Amino acid sequence: MEKDHKSTWIIGASSGIGAALAIELAKTQSSLCLSARSVAGLEEVKMQLESDLPVLILPCDVSQYQELQQVWQTLNTHWSKVDRIIFMAGVYSPSQLTNVSKEMIDESIDINLKSAFYLVNVILPDFLKQKTGKKPQLIFCASVAGYRGLPMAQPYAATKAGLINLVETLRTEVGHHIDVKLINPGFVETRLTAKNNFYMPAKISTEQAAQAIFNALESKKFEIHFPKRFTYIMKIIRWLPDTWYFRWFSKKYQTGASANEK
Repeated sequence: MEKDHKSTWIIGASSGIGAALAIELAKTQSSLCLSARSVAGLEEVKMQLESDLPVLILPCDVSQYQELQQVWQTLNTHWSKVDRIIFMAGVYSPSQLTNVSKEMIDESIDINLKSAFYLVNVILPDFLKQKTGKKPQLIFCASVAGYRGLPMAQPYAATKAGLINLVETLRTEVGHHIDVKLINPGFVETRLTAKNNFYMPAKISTEQAAQAIFNALESKKFEIHFPKRFTYIMKIIRWLPDTWYFRWFSKKYQTGASANEK
């Protein structure tokens, strides 16, 4: 594996795809900073890294603006510049709308969407000032669940749709200075998807997801989506006429709901 030599801050690195991506990037001798709410989780990931370089552990609750500011300031005292930020933080509590609680709404919006706006607000002025070398990278992980309104997927899907919109705007407004990328995974085997009680087509491991992201980091692509055999189907569904889409998914939802009641 080729050396990467980039300084990378991964937010949401204590588990799931974020942890697997940290392990993958460490093999390239990238300088790494890992952030998440779970200190124990971050330390566990750090122990798995194959790197000769020091790894920074900076715990952070991304829903707290001041904590993000503090971590960003601390990071800039350790590194002369930050080459890449990968936002992998997220919570997942999908449900039908009649079962969505206020707590689920607040947590999903705070972690999945509001914190992404916070991050942009905190780091963008400094990222836009970087003039030497390659463009700095700003990468966000959303989901194909954000492509269209899906039954039994709220409030998660709505926050991911908002995140997709935010990242597309970022690419439009600052893409000439910053390499903005969007990650849209399908089903990945994590502690979050373990909550699902339905069949997940084309599900892949966190290691496979991390490899797909790593392979696309230096590409000119805006969107990194995987596994392709599933995400291309979701893209086709995204462009179905509204009448077809609502008829099909309403029927599938009603069929599934009836089966669950038996």
